[in-house]
Amino acid sequence: FVSNERTDMPIIVEVLKEFKPDVISSDISLPVGNGYVLIKKNCSLDEVNGFYQKVIAMPAHADLEDRVRILASGFDEDIFKSVAWLELSKLIKSTI
Repeated sequence: FVSNERTDMPIIVEVLKEFKPDVISSDISLPVGNGYVLIKKNCSLDEVNGFYQKVIAMPAHADLEDRVRILASGFDEDIFKSVAWLELSKLIKSTI
């Protein structure tokens, strides 16, 4: 298990050019950029590199419309930030 924590979307995109995790978890609201733009840029990198990571959105809150937008934008799963770590661990294991 390797963790690489970054908070700004442009930095995350640069890191993902070299660092290829099996699973990415991302907030929707980032200090610079957002999770929707991140997923689009990551999918573009995947197409170029032939590598696909599972991506889990971790919003602070979301209603049904938000969840539909999250999944439609390319995230594989979504889970609230306040969820117990055990649940997050199970979700990550189920995606890889």
